[in-house]
Amino acid sequence: MKNLRMFKRLCGTESLASVVLATTFWDNGPDFPKYLQRENELKTKDDFWRGMIQNQSKVFRQDSGRISATRIIEYLVQRDRGSTRNRPILDIQRQMVDEMTPLDKTGAGQEVQVWLTQQREAYERKLAQMRVEWEQALQERDKEWQRDLKRNTQEIEAKIKRDEEDKNRLRADNAALHQEQEELLRARAKQIADELEHERALQQQNAQELQKAIDAGEEHRKRLEIQKKKYQQLVNYRCTVM
Repeated sequence: MKNLRMFKRLCGTESLASVVLATTFWDNGPDFPKYLQRENELKTKDDFWRGMIQNQSKVFRQDSGRISATRIIEYLVQRDRGSTRNRPILDIQRQMVDEMTPLDKTGAGQEVQVWLTQQREAYERKLAQMRVEWEQALQERDKEWQRDLKRNTQEIEAKIKRDEEDKNRLRADNAALHQEQEELLRARAKQIADELEHERALQQQNAQELQKAIDAGEEHRKRLEIQKKKYQQLVNYRCTVM
């Protein structure tokens, strides 16, 4: 159940249409009606696949070895072939990339936080009960009971420590991802700035070349004007002589 909730959080509702729910270990023996009942339970109960199927997840039976496996793969390939519009974008991708949401604030991250909190509360209840039993074991001077309680307490405390380390790793991963995103953004900003600077330099170079061409054209026009005047003077002179 926890893994299924996490999967839904990772995918998001819009991506469930690209999900295949495959059942395995089918046979035609005497337990076949039980398999059908279990499949129907998975497909119709809200705690299992009902909501996913309503969002177009597809149920397959992996019951014929390579044949049914190929059928599943072909369905997934054909579904998105030739189009990028139907390709899924996971919720965690959208949240972390598009919305810049920290990992521990995403739907999946919050699901982990809830689970770790519930685990911690369950462990604390067990420890509280063991403390009561410890007092009773001391009163009864039951050494074996005391050893069992001590061993069980150490095991639970070790689990609490591991869960706390997992929570800290989640925060650390979040910080590392945030830093990585910032570095990527800085690198992209520098790339854009370099491209703009290159474009500005290119435009400036083109403007200079254009100005040179204009100046050269103006010089050529002036020379033509001078030649025209000289020619006109020569024509006028010849007319006067004649």
